[in-house]
Amino acid sequence: MTGRSCPTVASAYWLTWLALRNLYSDSLPQRGGIRVEFPADARTGSTDVVATVVQMLTGAAGGADSRVSPAGTGGRACSSPGLPLYMRFTRLDTGAAVDAAVDLSMAPASDALEILLARLSKGLLDEPGEIDKGREWQERVRHLLLDLAHDPGVFVVRRAERAGLHSTMFA
Repeated sequence: MTGRSCPTVASAYWLTWLALRNLYSDSLPQRGGIRVEFPADARTGSTDVVATVVQMLTGAAGGADSRVSPAGTGGRACSSPGLPLYMRFTRLDTGAAVDAAVDLSMAPASDALEILLARLSKGLLDEPGEIDKGREWQERVRHLLLDLAHDPGVFVVRRAERAGLHSTMFA
């Protein structure tokens, strides 16, 4: 992931941080002590990228002993296509869980970035345009992580619902 700076990676990092903060409010998170479930297969959309970021931060592993569990991968955590949000983080020691999601539409690309990306897709982006594209791209990441980091409409983390309990929102 070295050098990857994009809204998907940035939001996966921050959403994981928020989820861990809520699960371990009075202690340090325990690496490898978290199961993370996704509703979609790793080949769907950006699930693989998000799962990689989550795995690096939590120590959750995919594969046969799966704690990062995109649907269809098998392992310790079962797939969860009916999740209410994009991910579920569960502490293995207590069973406490939070559901989490991010709404990147709240940090849309600027008009300038959209134009530059359109030029790039047509092979018409020159070197100054590449520099401008990089600057605009990083401005979007900056806006997401600094201006919107605590916006509960962008980053949603809530206790996973259990029978008889109501969900609680965190930001």
